[in-house]
Amino acid sequence: MSFRQRLPLVEAYLSGDEGQVLAVTERTPHNPQVAALWAAHESFWGRLSYSEAYIKLRATLEPPPEDRELFWLLLERTAMLTIQMNKMAEARSSVQLLEQLTRRKASKEWRARALRVESRLAAALGNESHASDLLNKALKLKLRAGSGTWYELKATRAARATLDGDLPTAERDLADLERYGAVRPVLPLSLGYIKALYFQNAGRIEEALAVLGSDPQGVPPLPMLVLRAEILTLAGRTEEAQDLLRSLLQDKASPLEGSLYEQGLGFIALTRHDWEGARRHARSSITHAGHIHPNIIQRNLETLVLADLASRHAASARVLLRMLDPDGNRRALLLHWSRLYLLEGDETRAASCFKRTLQTWPPEAIQRHLRFAPELAAHQVAGLWHRAESLREVPCSDETSLPQSPGLIGETPLMKKLKADIDAFAPSPDTLLITGETGTGKEVVARLLHEKSPRSSHPFIAVNCAAISDTLIEAELFGYAQGAFTGAVEDHEGLFIQAGPGTIFLDEIDSMSSRLQAALLRVLEVREVRPLGGTETRRIQARIVAASKKPLERAVREKAFREDLYFRLARLTVSLPPLRERGEDIPLLARYFLDEVYGNGHGVLEENLMDALRRRPWPGNVRELRNEIRRLAIMAGENRILSAELLDATYVPAGPEAASPALKIRASTRRRRRRLEELFREHGKLTPTETTRLMGNDYNTIVRDLESLESEGVIHRVRAVKRTSYFALRKDDRGQIVRNG
Repeated sequence: MSFRQRLPLVEAYLSGDEGQVLAVTERTPHNPQVAALWAAHESFWGRLSYSEAYIKLRATLEPPPEDRELFWLLLERTAMLTIQMNKMAEARSSVQLLEQLTRRKASKEWRARALRVESRLAAALGNESHASDLLNKALKLKLRAGSGTWYELKATRAARATLDGDLPTAERDLADLERYGAVRPVLPLSLGYIKALYFQNAGRIEEALAVLGSDPQGVPPLPMLVLRAEILTLAGRTEEAQDLLRSLLQDKASPLEGSLYEQGLGFIALTRHDWEGARRHARSSITHAGHIHPNIIQRNLETLVLADLASRHAASARVLLRMLDPDGNRRALLLHWSRLYLLEGDETRAASCFKRTLQTWPPEAIQRHLRFAPELAAHQVAGLWHRAESLREVPCSDETSLPQSPGLIGETPLMKKLKADIDAFAPSPDTLLITGETGTGKEVVARLLHEKSPRSSHPFIAVNCAAISDTLIEAELFGYAQGAFTGAVEDHEGLFIQAGPGTIFLDEIDSMSSRLQAALLRVLEVREVRPLGGTETRRIQARIVAASKKPLERAVREKAFREDLYFRLARLTVSLPPLRERGEDIPLLARYFLDEVYGNGHGVLEENLMDALRRRPWPGNVRELRNEIRRLAIMAGENRILSAELLDATYVPAGPEAASPALKIRASTRRRRRRLEELFREHGKLTPTETTRLMGNDYNTIVRDLESLESEGVIHRVRAVKRTSYFALRKDDRGQIVRNG
């Protein structure tokens, strides 16, 4: 189909206008591709779950639709959705294929859209500089001003530049967007939101409030709601901000909503210079968010950094800043680095970071940020300003080195056997199968096999076989000829050929369909591949290493995996033990991960914590342990001695009191009720539902705790009418808490 004969559905999405998309959707509601794209749209705006939209989108890619642009649009939305879902392996595969399909013969509009998705992935992986470079590259393609793709690129860059501290770029992009008029965007890139964000970061709070008051988007998605609360707080309207945040705590509030609620309260605490309150809310937000929402975790880490800097906790602030910005190059964090270096007595680096801040941020924005810097006296700020103006360029980062990865950590008999197997199997050209649960280090082992082999100077290519659809995985592995399938506009070498004499690592091989299993079996038998749509075969030189998180023997018995392929793959096998079977290695692993956070030898793990870590089941294995050590370091703050008290109550071992479960229960109950009192001191009044969301415990448990506090006279029930009662603190005339007896 010619690009001039564009489908109405594609035309509507490329317009960038939600109204046009909705009109097409209403005309053809039962078309699966229409339904999938609309589901993705609804999920981006928070009106539908990501997983439901993801299932619908993937179904439309197998087989790919005949229309090339529709296929690209579906693939683009799938890539964006997998990024939102933190499915980074699949997102990489989608982005890589999208880039291949748009490399040469695609229109500049589609090339620009592919670059935008690649930029989004780079930002999600923490490479902010590369993300900005990709957006700039896309906009240099000189798209028609006012087009939907142009709008999305400009709006994305304006938002990214604002968050990154590049306010001049954001101001120019916003002016361009205003010049061509705003639309109801398909993606959540409301012009009102971006303008309000810009005015907030520029310190122009009244203008931000004006934008919020005139924004036509109706009921805002979660990011807009949180932004409104922050701007109201900066304007001194804290009670309104708190009421707005409370709307997140509905009867079926999600962990995301609970996390955003705590994030908002953390910001309010910052503006009140309640540093301990800011830390408490930020840590609670991180706990709610888990490992699913990296952007929220980063925002709360910044709250912790601000609280630590203001409290002169330089050591913990440095730990957190290294997590946020390992290279010390993020413009939005330069002022934080400057404050840290001042606390550490390094005035030259402090001035260097401040100089770079002056080159980016307007004075009013710097003044706004200095509201959160009570540790800086006026003469220090003036001296910093003066020194920065006359300073030659000095690197802001002190290039503090992180510990080098030692490969596999562990000295148990299981690990010693594993290391011996790797040394024995590395020189072999034979296919090898790695088995092990999620998080046990299958890719680490595959890379070690490659690095210890004669192939180490050649490529190591990892492929997630669970990614995208059968057709697209096949195209990625085997390559394709021009016209082999929708979007194949030129010949392309597959990864088997690109690997050369190196190693190709096929992860999650158990997820391959029977058709792909048959194709892979032929590759292993004849050591040749034929690109999709091609007529000629090519020899492959790469060693194939496969991995499965499920026992393939069982899959063979259940007829879910080909027996002949299994025996081809399992000529050599390496089995990775789960962490629960090698508990003696946990101290070594925990120590290494602690050094990643603090630097060698600068943190302490108490024995009671080690005991607690050994007793955990660790379903996520080594990866879960690493995340837990990082979380504990965040929770510990300035204290670098990590103890079992930092763990969730569910996992805290009783130690010598283990024989008395009642003592353990009473201890956890006391901690929980102390936390309840803190919440009532902070909020004054709470319903049982709100309290449950804030505490993260079972509803019935919280009701019992509330009744206990009521019987003690700490709180009292107000307006005890069905479904409308709440609890409030009991205080005397002096504002002191009253207890019975």
